[in-house]
Amino acid sequence: MRDKDAIQFLKQRDYDLIRLTFTKKVTKLNILLFFKKTFSLKSQNYRQYNQAYYEEILIDYGVESRVTLNYRERFLVSAEEIY
Repeated sequence: MRDKDAIQFLKQRDYDLIRLTFTKKVTKLNILLFFKKTFSLKSQNYRQYNQAYYEEILIDYGVESRVTLNYRERFLVSAEEIY
């Protein structure tokens, strides 16, 4: 997901999609199906989509205060989420 996609979710208050991005869905591929020798692949742009990711978007892009407040009320409720 790109930052502008996250902003769109926030502006539309699409909280169900935001909540879905908090849970990681990973698919493992057998590299030997594509290459003869095995090696590890790592993404350079890996991001963990959690409450803090969206909080960063709110801060960096100066999203409207009412959207920010709605987000915080909905997702930042426990000490762990705030931390």
